[in-house]
Amino acid sequence: MINIIIHDKYKLLQLIGKSNMSEVFLALNLQNSQKVVVKKILYTADQNIPILRFKREVEALSNITHPHIVKIEEFFQDSNAYYIIMEYYEGDVLRKIIPKLSIMEKIKVIIKITDALCYIHSRNIIHRDLKPENILVKRGEDIDVRLVDFGMAYFLDYRDIFKKGSIVGTLAYLSSEQTGIWNREID
Repeated sequence: MINIIIHDKYKLLQLIGKSNMSEVFLALNLQNSQKVVVKKILYTADQNIPILRFKREVEALSNITHPHIVKIEEFFQDSNAYYIIMEYYEGDVLRKIIPKLSIMEKIKVIIKITDALCYIHSRNIIHRDLKPENILVKRGEDIDVRLVDFGMAYFLDYRDIFKKGSIVGTLAYLSSEQTGIWNREID
């Protein structure tokens, strides 16, 4: 247990994930005793890109209300850090749970994630890092899912969506056009 309180409201309980850009904690909202997820940006003063990506994630999530997309509750900056507070969703990453799912459950996951993607695309947002680790799945009476991690999200502007030489996303899940394996334009 970590037991650090931030913003006089959130008690960090445990580290549940870490990347080059952020740390993700399970936390307790002390005002309503609900579990939340706290995403803290990792950066130094000379790094603007992680901050811009972090703000992009906040902008993307704050305008989205969809049953299969994680909800943002709050965003704030304290003395030297940025934080996103999101709903806590008690599911497993798709990579871990997929071997345990029936064919029908897998189809339901695909349908629900496709629905979430159609929703964000209709709002001119492209996720750009869709992979099994960014899909949370919960089994119960019905299968439920949440699409998470909008740090690479892009607000659609067809003029510069894929600038020459720019690769964004997780390499194992990029199309061959993006990696340069196929030397052709991306539609």
